[in-house]
Amino acid sequence: ATCQVHMNDECLALRVIFDGDKASGVECQRRGEIVRLMAEREVIVCCGALGSPQILLRSGIGPPGEVAGLGVPVVSGLRDVGMNLSDHLVTGVVFTADEGVPAGPTAVAAFAPSAGHAAGCDLQLWLNRRRHSASRDVGDRSFTILAALVRPASRGSIRLAPGGARPRPLIDTGYLTAKPDLSALVQGVRLARELGSAESFQRVRAVEAEPGGRSEERRVGKE
Repeated sequence: ATCQVHMNDECLALRVIFDGDKASGVECQRRGEIVRLMAEREVIVCCGALGSPQILLRSGIGPPGEVAGLGVPVVSGLRDVGMNLSDHLVTGVVFTADEGVPAGPTAVAAFAPSAGHAAGCDLQLWLNRRRHSASRDVGDRSFTILAALVRPASRGSIRLAPGGARPRPLIDTGYLTAKPDLSALVQGVRLARELGSAESFQRVRAVEAEPGGRSEERRVGKE
């Protein structure tokens, strides 16, 4: 049977145990104690974009210099472990309204291409019936039109800081390090503003609350 370890409050996977270059089990922390669970057949690492590289690095799989710096014997010098972190960055425009918008966390969604994208759509926009990330309380009668990068070009990394059995992760998201991502997201915000000011939203008297009104955008553009 496969050795399955779930990262929950009672059992936290720390590293993969190796017999030579063959994975033979998983070392875990269970209720404050370090335990070893040995596999009868195979070990599958499936802890997400952040958890999986951390476990691999702690297990001796990764860039040789980094793994050795953690005080871990190098099992396999794979330089790409922890690299190429990618995420769909999301931002949005928050609107206040005289009444609520249709029920449900997401009422409608759409895809659109940015000006610099040659083929397909690299932006997703959707309507959230409540404020999504307003820095101030805009009340319950509000909604957010969100814009997200569908195909981000920016890349980040996951590294581990030396120290202890569970070195803390050093996460570099790399957000917007690729200029096309920034240009596309700016266009996404502009599209969100256009949608929010469309005639169909005027019946609820939608007013942009964040990041700012149209007059403020024009003022910034002239400076």
